Amino acid sequence: MGYGHLLCDSGDAGTTLGFSYAMAQQRFEARRQLVVEEANAIGTTYLRAQWLPQPHREDVSNLLRQYVDARLPKDFESRSMEELVEGVSVLSERLLDQLWVHAVDVAKKNPTPVVALFLSALNETIDLHAKRLAQFQNRVPESVLLLLYLFATVAMLITGYGAGLRTLRCLLPTVAMVVLLCTSLYVIVDLDRPQQGLINVSQESMIRLQQRFMAGSEIPAPISGQRTK
Repeated sequence: MGYGHLLCDSGDAGTTLGFSYAMAQQRFEARRQLVVEEANAIGTTYLRAQWLPQPHREDVSNLLRQYVDARLPKDFESRSMEELVEGVSVLSERLLDQLWVHAVDVAKKNPTPVVALFLSALNETIDLHAKRLAQFQNRVPESVLLLLYLFATVAMLITGYGAGLRTLRCLLPTVAMVVLLCTSLYVIVDLDRPQQGLINVSQESMIRLQQRFMAGSEIPAPISGQRTK
C-alpha cells in the first residue's frame, strides 16, 4: 500500500480541515472588523456629543470615556471568554443605559437636527456592542470540531497502519502527516477562541481611541475613513 493511496484515503480529513479553517477564519475577520467599526462609532458619538448643551455634554463625554475603558480593561488579554462576557459586557451595558437616559432627556428638551445626529451615532454604538458580543460568542460548532478530531485521528491511524505494512520503513511521510494535522488543528482552534492562544484580535483601534481620551485630545476623522460627520 503506497503513501499516495493513503493520502487519497485521508482526503476527507483534508476537506474537513479546510472547511473548519474557513469557518474559523471568517469569524476571526468579522471580530477584527467589528473592533474598528465600534471604535469609529464611539469616536463619532463623542464628537457629536460636543454639540449637546450642558450638563449633558460633559456627562456624556465622561460616560463615553468610561465606556472605552470598560471595553478595554487592563487585563483584557488574560481573561477567559466567560469572564469577559460576564464582566465587560455587564459594565458596558450599564454605561450604555446611562448614555441613553441622557440622550432621551436631551432629545425631549432640544428636539433639533443636531441632537438627532447624536442619537443616530449613539444608536450605532449600542448596535455594535450587541454585534461584537454575538460575534465574540459565535464559534465553530463543537460537533464540527469533534468530527475534525475524528477524521484527523483516523487519517493518522491509516497512515501509521500503512507505514507498518511496508518492508522498508520511512518515517518522514508519517511524521509530516502528524505535524501538519496537529498544526492545522491548533491554528483552527486558536482562531476560533478569541483572546486565547497566540492569535488574538487586534484592539489597536480601541487602544488609540482610549489614548486620545486619556490625553484629552479631540477625536479627528474616523479611523477607517469610511464615515463622515
